[in-house]
Amino acid sequence: MRMRGRARGIGGGAAKSMIGPTFIFLVFIVPLFHAVRARAFEEKAQADELIYQEGAFTFKGHAQIQRDGTTLKADRATYYEKTSELYIEGNIHYESGDVIMQGDEGLFNLENETGFLYNGSVFFKKENYHIKGQTIEKLGETDYQVWHSTLTTCQGDCPDWSFNSRVMKTNARTGLSAFGMTFRVKDLPVFYTPYFTAPVQVARKSGLLLPEYGYRQFTGFYLKLPYYWAISSNRDLTAGLDVYMNRGLGGETEYRYMETNGMSGDQRITVLRDWKADRDYLAARGAHFYYGDAGDAFLAVDMLNHRDFYQLYNLNLQDSESRYLETRGEAWIEPFAGVKTYLLTRLFQDLEPGVDQKTILQKLPEAGVFVEPRELGPMTFTLQSDAANFWREEGQTGERFRLEPTLAHSFGDGLSFFQSFGAGSRTYSLQDPSENMERMAFLYQNSLTARLDKNYGSFTHYLEPSLSFYHENLSGNQPALIMDSTELEQNTNTVELSVMNRFFNTGGEFLLFNVDEQYDFDAPRRLQPVTLNVSSAKPFALRAQLAVDPYSTRITTADVEGGLEVMKDTLIHFRERYSKDEATWTHIFGASFKIMSNLLFDSNVWLDSKGGGLRELRTTFNYISKCWNVVLTVAKRPNDFAVSFQIGLAGIVKTK
Repeated sequence: MRMRGRARGIGGGAAKSMIGPTFIFLVFIVPLFHAVRARAFEEKAQADELIYQEGAFTFKGHAQIQRDGTTLKADRATYYEKTSELYIEGNIHYESGDVIMQGDEGLFNLENETGFLYNGSVFFKKENYHIKGQTIEKLGETDYQVWHSTLTTCQGDCPDWSFNSRVMKTNARTGLSAFGMTFRVKDLPVFYTPYFTAPVQVARKSGLLLPEYGYRQFTGFYLKLPYYWAISSNRDLTAGLDVYMNRGLGGETEYRYMETNGMSGDQRITVLRDWKADRDYLAARGAHFYYGDAGDAFLAVDMLNHRDFYQLYNLNLQDSESRYLETRGEAWIEPFAGVKTYLLTRLFQDLEPGVDQKTILQKLPEAGVFVEPRELGPMTFTLQSDAANFWREEGQTGERFRLEPTLAHSFGDGLSFFQSFGAGSRTYSLQDPSENMERMAFLYQNSLTARLDKNYGSFTHYLEPSLSFYHENLSGNQPALIMDSTELEQNTNTVELSVMNRFFNTGGEFLLFNVDEQYDFDAPRRLQPVTLNVSSAKPFALRAQLAVDPYSTRITTADVEGGLEVMKDTLIHFRERYSKDEATWTHIFGASFKIMSNLLFDSNVWLDSKGGGLRELRTTFNYISKCWNVVLTVAKRPNDFAVSFQIGLAGIVKTK
C-alpha cells in the first residue's frame, strides 16, 4: 500500500481528500504506539510522503514526530512495528527537555529508549555542555556512551578548549567519566590522562580537579593537585597533594558535611614534610555546629604543631600576621524555659616567637547557668553563674566560682529611665602557689535617654541623647593570677554622655553618627578619650571608629575603612588602623576595575608607617571568556615573592 501527498495531524484533522489515509493512521499507528508505551499519550507526525509496507511505516521528506514534549526531525524515518525500532537518517534533530541531539544517522528503540546516533552531537542546555562523537549510544533515559568523543562548553567547530577521549560515559546519577582523555587548547594537545571525571548532568561529581601551580621565592615552584570526592548528597571531601620544589612535600584534606539531625561543619587537615628544615608540620582548622531542640553546640578548631607554619606557607597575610590561635567549644542546653546551661572550653596558642606555650593559661573547662530576664513585679530579674578551671603546664593555676544576680527597672517612652542593681561573689582556689580568696562585687548603673525625630521630607533624623552613670565596688584583693578580663575590673565611678544620630530615607538607614564621652571619678585623668563612630552607606560606604584625647586633642586610636564605586565596574577601597599605645599605623589601599570588557584587575597594597614599610602588594588579573577564565596573582612581601596561576573551565571547574 502506497500513499502520496502531505499527511498532517495524524490522529485527527485531515482534509476530505485524505479520508482513507487518515483512517488507516488512526486504526494502525495510534494503537501501535499506545501498546508500545502501555499508557495514554498524544502523538503527532507529519512528512511529505508516507509509505507502509510489511509492518514498517516510512516517513520521507521533512519527517517530524512529536510525542510527550519530545520532537524528532529528520529527512527520513522508518518505524518497525514488530521491534518498536525507529531508523532515522539525514539532518537528524532530536529535542526533549534539556537535551538536543543531532546527527547523520540513527537507530532507536522506542520501548526501552535506547539506540545509536552516528556522527552526532548532544547538547545539554542548562550547563551548556557540547558533546560530539563518531558514535553516540543512548543506554537509557539519561545515560549516554560516546565513542571518539569531544566535550566542551565553548561554541564553534574549533572550541577554545575541549576534552577529547577514546570513550566517554555520562548519566544523571554519576556524571561524566572519560577514558584516554586529552585536554586541548584549540587544536593543541596540552596534557593527557588515562581517566577523567566531570560533573556533567549532576551537581557534584568525584574526580580530579584542575591543578594550581605557581612560584614563591621561599618554596620555589609549587604544584597543587586536588581530588574531589562526592561521598554522598550531604558529605564531600577534597584531598590534594602539594609539591614545593625547594622545600618539601605535603597534602591537605577538607571534609564537609550537613546532617539531617542538625549537625554541619567542615574540617581541614594539612600535613607537610619540610626537607630543608627537617621538620614535619601539622595544622588543623575547622568549625562544627549542632542545632537541636534540646540545645546547641559549636566547636571551632585552630591548631598547629609548629608556630611558624602560617608565616612560612600561608599566602593569606591575615593568617601569617595573626599572633593567637584559638580552639573553642561551646554547648548550650535549656532544661527549663528561660534557663540556659552551658559548657565552654577555650584553648589558646601564642605564635609569637620566644613565648613559652607552657605558660599560656587555658580555660578547661567552664560550666555555667544563665537565667534570662523575667519579671518580678515592676522589676526584671536575671542571673549568671559559672565555675571555671584555668590550667597550664607551668605557672599558677586555679578555679573560680562566680555568682551574679541582677535586678533592673525601667519606665518611660520618649524620655526613658533605666537602672539596674547587682551583687555578686567570686571565689578563688589557686595552686602553685596555693591561695584561697573571695571577692564581693556591687554594681549599680542607670541611664536617662531621650528619643527625638524630625522629618525633612526626603529623610528623617532620629536623635538619641543619653546620660549614664556606672558604679562598681569590689571588696578584697585582686588575685595575682589574671584568669580573664573579669580580673581586670576595678572600682569604678563613671558618668557617660552619648549622642546618637541616625538618618533614614526610603531606602533605609544611610548614616549613623555617635559621640561618647566618659568622666571617671577615680582615674588620674578624669576625662576619658572621646569616641566617635560613623557609618554610612551612601553616597559611599564608610565605617570609622576614632578615639581622641581631650587634653591633647590628638587621636589615640583609629580604625577607618571605606569604599567607593567611582564609575561602573570601578571600585576603590581603603583601611587605616592606628594605635598610639601599641605604636602601630597600617594602611591598606585597593582598587578593582575592568581593563577591558573581559579582563578584570584587582590590586591591594598593605603599608606599615611605623617602620615595617611594605607588608604586601598583591595584584590579580582575571581574564574571563564565555567558557573559561585565567587568574594570575602576583604577591610581594618583604623577603618573599609569589606568582600563582589558575585556570577555570565553565561547567567543569571554578577558580578560587
